[in-house]
Amino acid sequence: QANGNVSANAILNCNIFAGKSVIVSGTRGSILGGTVNAVEEIQASTIGNRIGMDTKLIIGMEEDFKSAMEKLDASIEDAGDTCRKIERDLERVHFRLEQQSSSALVLEQKNLLEQKKKAKLALDRLIARRENLADIRERSLHGKIIISGLVYPCSHIVMNGLSEVLSTERRNVTFSRSLREIRIISNTL
Repeated sequence: QANGNVSANAILNCNIFAGKSVIVSGTRGSILGGTVNAVEEIQASTIGNRIGMDTKLIIGMEEDFKSAMEKLDASIEDAGDTCRKIERDLERVHFRLEQQSSSALVLEQKNLLEQKKKAKLALDRLIARRENLADIRERSLHGKIIISGLVYPCSHIVMNGLSEVLSTERRNVTFSRSLREIRIISNTL
């Protein structure tokens, strides 16, 4: 996993994530097996092999953006509800402590403060994840997969939730997303 670019001579049965691009060049320039995920671009010479080894290339997100955001928003709402409930419980304990101090109430307050800290951290992580997904979506809108050699059948192409398993061999092509389809464009004029 890298926040920026990943460069390699070949990728064999690896799971790779790059925050920007994956460039496989060199003698073979092959991606064979595994999953390669980049936000902006993947470049290679050969994808897959004749026997149909499971090879998946992903630009952006594998899951549909809208459904991913809906799930995340629901989780954020639940985490917010948890934080609000803990805050109400803390107010009740604080009120009771003002009336009468006891070690049990002090312990309960301490436990609630710890729960509040953990709940707030969980909420902050979810909000950061949402912002990250929005960033990935924006940067991957014009993402592409550029193959200078062969893409073998059974290779799996995913672009921001759209998925296609190739049934035929392709040569010297670029994959890009256009609305609700994955386009395959020849690199030769």
